[in-house]
Amino acid sequence: MSFLKEIFSQPASNEWARLLRTARKRSIVVSAAKLALLVGSVLNALNQGGRLLDGLPLSWFQVAVNFLVPYCVASYSAARNELRRPGDHPC
Repeated sequence: MSFLKEIFSQPASNEWARLLRTARKRSIVVSAAKLALLVGSVLNALNQGGRLLDGLPLSWFQVAVNFLVPYCVASYSAARNELRRPGDHPC
């Protein structure tokens, strides 16, 4: 039950600021971008493959969302993980 409580609890604004600063670290950005490229490509192939095969145009909004969502999830997860590690954090 504490797991659900943690998921739905709103972090303080200071914690959000630390999370965003951590998520902008180069190592996290690069890793999240690589993952988003891979996952976004697969999602686009699955979601819009039929449109392409039928000769219909792509939904560019859906293309953007298919890359943006995996990027956000990966960078958020990496930043939260880094902030939870014991030790000093520069952020």
